[in-house]
Amino acid sequence: MTQKTPLCRQFYKNGLYFDCNMDIGFCLGCQKYYYENEAETWDKLCEKFSYTEPTISQNYECASDSEEDMLGPKALTVDLVHTQGATEPKKDIVKFHFFSIMDLDNSITSLHENTLDYTIWTELLHAAEISTDIQLIRSIYTSFLSYFPLFFGYWKKFAKLDPDRALEIYQQSVKSVPHSVDAWIFYCDYCVAKRDENHTRLVFQEATKTVGSNFLSHLLWNKYLEWEFSKKKPQNITKIFLQILQQPIQQLRYFWESFTNHASSRPIEELTPNDEDFKKKLSEITDDLMKFQEVMKYHESTLVQTVKKMNEVIPFENNIKRPFFHIKPLDTKEILNWNQYLNFAEAKYEENKNESNEEFVIRIYERCLVPCVLYPNFWKRYAFFFENNNKIDKARGIFSRATESVIQNRPSIFIAFAEFEERQKNFDRVNKIFEGSMKHFKDKAYEIYILKTLFEKRQLKEDEKQEEKILLIYEKAMEECSKNDNSIMVLSISMSQYLSYRATIANENQDFKIEKILINKGRNILNKAFEASPKYKKLWTAIINYEILHGEEQIYQNCQFLYQQIFMDPCPLTQKDQLSIIPLLIDLCLNHSSDIKIVNKLEKLLYRNTLYHVKLGYDQSFELYEGEPTIINKQPIIQIQQK
Repeated sequence: MTQKTPLCRQFYKNGLYFDCNMDIGFCLGCQKYYYENEAETWDKLCEKFSYTEPTISQNYECASDSEEDMLGPKALTVDLVHTQGATEPKKDIVKFHFFSIMDLDNSITSLHENTLDYTIWTELLHAAEISTDIQLIRSIYTSFLSYFPLFFGYWKKFAKLDPDRALEIYQQSVKSVPHSVDAWIFYCDYCVAKRDENHTRLVFQEATKTVGSNFLSHLLWNKYLEWEFSKKKPQNITKIFLQILQQPIQQLRYFWESFTNHASSRPIEELTPNDEDFKKKLSEITDDLMKFQEVMKYHESTLVQTVKKMNEVIPFENNIKRPFFHIKPLDTKEILNWNQYLNFAEAKYEENKNESNEEFVIRIYERCLVPCVLYPNFWKRYAFFFENNNKIDKARGIFSRATESVIQNRPSIFIAFAEFEERQKNFDRVNKIFEGSMKHFKDKAYEIYILKTLFEKRQLKEDEKQEEKILLIYEKAMEECSKNDNSIMVLSISMSQYLSYRATIANENQDFKIEKILINKGRNILNKAFEASPKYKKLWTAIINYEILHGEEQIYQNCQFLYQQIFMDPCPLTQKDQLSIIPLLIDLCLNHSSDIKIVNKLEKLLYRNTLYHVKLGYDQSFELYEGEPTIINKQPIIQIQQK
């Protein structure tokens, strides 16, 4: 049996750190590698994963073997940590050097930077299709499908390119996309062509059990019937028809007509349903024609109930235009339709929390997560459904799947996972999720660190005894995020809010000295953040609100520096943000200052803001989008015709 190639992520998950998530054979097979303690390191990898060193094909020519080239800009350096047999972790530096293989060098390098770049993957897949190197084909397709398993068509391509492993590939495809009718049809087609009768029948049975109730599963059922017909097994055909009559699927009427034609030539015993009460009633009838009519009435009543269920879901099913996965955004109407479909399914479950209705909800969620897999909110909603019904392990399973799926590059799903574990009071798991997320999302590490800081703060009782610890948590976070202005801004606002809260408590306890100290501390934190980076609207708003709450008679005076900044040229705020801040400053001045001239200056500044007129609909030369405005007509609003 051919040995499976482990993925780099397997090394990572087992404590051997590789800075990528690709097929290790693909990486090493496409690279000239060397490192300190080479033999020892490689032996440990082989021992841990029972993996043999890949041989490099003679067709692969190294660009250069010199040490200088090896350590040049193309060299990829990662740390490989050894823990066995050592009291402290020992690090060996592993250096990989890419060399040109069928012009794939740039693509492979780019994938190390962004393993979810579909465009680069398509280039590699094209290279695999025209290649005769089966190891290269396997490496590329295995790596690609580990990231994009929902592309069911590529499983079929992979199986065609690697016929020796076709069965294994198809089995993995339906395991990866179990709720895809197409994936099961491809698998069944393969079995019909290549496998024996017993194996094929088992696959058809598994397929119809898994996706047989899918509204679009009529093609699968039809193939199953055709295959059993080719095997001349009319008894099996009868059983299949009786199963179909219970499924709210497309073309149900067509199957009913086919069943009635088939039933006319079958014995009554074969058509009789497995219903003891009905069998007892049927035994009292002596005429065969009447027995047949009674049996068909029974099945017709089943059909009526199934059609009723089908009519309930048809409005939703008809609006599903893309039931398969693609990286392109889903149409907004379809997203809304899936939401409404889920609302319907959950409402049905709330009316009657039985096993059948729960399976219906799960089925709709699983189908939804094929085209909507890139939308974290559907994953969260799925997990919340289980959590709200006290099925905590199932909810945790959904979050785990999400963090290992194609949306693993979305921090929001990890954050939702951490919040879920916090609600379950699994604080160790929360810390692990945050720590792992900060390593995984290096460019988002500051934002995640802030959330981790707030989590740590929530674990402490907000009383005087814990105040110093909470402030230390904030100070540590600010030190860690000192190079990121946005993080400092968010932490400063959060810390000032906490100090404001503590000051309010001190006021209630009539400890006015402590209250004043806390207020001044919060003010200083906000002002320091403002001095470092005055470009954030949230910071301006936080300072104004803080002074309105605590400034007393000095509100206007304490905000003087804001007025100075707003009149600077250039102003640190964008035109869009000025639209929000200037009215706040005007209101502050009217309520807490006798200097009406400053109001006039602010109003003039506001009126000179082009976006102000766009917002009011006066200037039609701009069109607003989510970002900055784009000029679409440079002509003046009022045109004077020259005579």
